[in-house]
Amino acid sequence: MCFRLLMAVAVLSFAMGCGLAAADDNMSGSMASTTASMMKADGTITNPQAMTSLMHQMMSASGCPGTMSMPGVRCFKVRIDNISTTNEFTASNGVRWTLPFSPGVFVVTTKGNPFFTVGSPDRHEGLRSLAEDGDPLTLAQYVEHNYPGSGVFLVPVGGSKPKGILPGQSFEFVVAARPGESLFFATMHGQSNDWFYSTPAGIALFSARGTPMTGDVTALVRVYDAGTEADEELGIGPAQGPRQPHPRYGASDPNPLVRLATTDPRFFDVTKVMHVTVTPQ
Repeated sequence: MCFRLLMAVAVLSFAMGCGLAAADDNMSGSMASTTASMMKADGTITNPQAMTSLMHQMMSASGCPGTMSMPGVRCFKVRIDNISTTNEFTASNGVRWTLPFSPGVFVVTTKGNPFFTVGSPDRHEGLRSLAEDGDPLTLAQYVEHNYPGSGVFLVPVGGSKPKGILPGQSFEFVVAARPGESLFFATMHGQSNDWFYSTPAGIALFSARGTPMTGDVTALVRVYDAGTEADEELGIGPAQGPRQPHPRYGASDPNPLVRLATTDPRFFDVTKVMHVTVTPQ
């Protein structure tokens, strides 16, 4: 089966039979540390072999020019900017910290939310790995098997390898869509135990009259708690990605339901830290 991914502004593809192994989203402790990656405070990815292997197995194949000739199909460039600032946030102990966003996953579909249901437990399809560790691969493999219009954003604009984005940096990717389809994406709040940014109802890529969406769509993004790991104070928790010794390190969340992240009011308004735009091509 072909695994199609979009990295930066190119559509890329590789064969799943080439040896890329998916991490089990239910693994814990040192077992997970041998197969999974996690994002550090500076956006770097630890144990990046899977992502590096994935990159080496891809070959460029710009997908939008081919799909543009299909009836009703339009291509869109999606850009996610980190508009927070370096050391913008201060913890209760005086430590100042910076917010990175992890590599992530996207889906274009007419179906419901492909990643989660608010008020329900994690589906064990890979969201935990993304929300706790900034590792999108398990979730990406799940959606590729179930949603044709899916992919990942791995490499920051101007970069050459998988990495989270720091203040002033961006991810870009291109999607193809028809009227009636919506865009969903997910990326980790990189200084949390299991918070992630996503689009609860998706971003409609066309109006009811079939006009392509264009412009700022950040107001449609929310920050969620995955309900998989107990929360610590943002930016300093020892079980959070930048400080944990290995993936799946923290204690289980006593509230195991996906929900809006409401414990830190600094992040209620996503537009203060993130800017998401959609541009028809």
